[in-house]
Amino acid sequence: MNKQTTAKKDYTSNIQADIPSRTVLSIISTSTVDEEGEVILPRGVQTNRFEKSPVVFWNHDYADPVGTAEYVKINDDNIMASTYFPPRPEGHEGEWRPDAVLALISAGLCKGVSIGFSYIETREPTQKDRKQFKTTGNELRRVVSKSRLLEYSFAPLPMNEDALVVAVQRGFVNKDGTINEKAVKNCRLENGGLLKLEQEEDRRIILPKSNNSLRIKTIDPEKMTRLEIQRLQGRVY
Repeated sequence: MNKQTTAKKDYTSNIQADIPSRTVLSIISTSTVDEEGEVILPRGVQTNRFEKSPVVFWNHDYADPVGTAEYVKINDDNIMASTYFPPRPEGHEGEWRPDAVLALISAGLCKGVSIGFSYIETREPTQKDRKQFKTTGNELRRVVSKSRLLEYSFAPLPMNEDALVVAVQRGFVNKDGTINEKAVKNCRLENGGLLKLEQEEDRRIILPKSNNSLRIKTIDPEKMTRLEIQRLQGRVY
C-alpha cells in the first residue's frame, strides 16, 4: 500500500541535555504501537533526504529552527538523534531561540519529540507483528514498513496541555472543542487582558546566558493560554 501524505508522530522521550556542550540526546521514534494504531519500523525509515538539511525545529514551525542534528542512529526498535543548539552569534540582540528551547528541555518543561515523515509503504499487520511489537493498549492496525524522515521537532506537549486545561476550566473552550468567542472577548485575552489563575504561584524556567551561566525568567501563564487558544483557532501553528 502506497501513501503520498505527510504525517507527524509525537513521542515522550527520555531526553538527556548537556548544556555546556549544548547537545541533547533523544529518542525521536520507537516501534511501539502508537495512538493511531500504527507502528513505524525504524529499519524502514530513510534518512537520506533529512541528512542533506538536518535542521531541527520547535513545534514543527519551519520558521522557527532551533538546532541541527549531529547524527541520527537507527536501531532495531527506535531511532536516536543528537541535537546541537548553536550559541548566540556575536552581536545578536533579543531572544535567541536555541537558548530558550535548550533551557526548557533542560528544566524538564519540554519532554516531547515529534517527527515529520512521509509514507512510502504500509501493510496490514500479521499475527507475528501483533506478538512482536509492544503496545500500551492500542490495537495494531497498520505497519509502516517504509517511510522517509523529513524533520523532527521538540514539542512542549506538557506545557501546551496545561494551558489547554486552564482554557477549558475558564470556559474558553466548549465541550465540543470549539472556541467560546464570547468568553475570550470578555476576559480580554485577545488584547492582553489579565487572566487570574486559581493558583498564582511563580512559574519560572531557567534560561542560559550566552556565557553558559543561568538566569531565571518567569513564565507568563496568561500568554501560554492565549497562544493555545490561538492555535485552536488556527491562527498560530
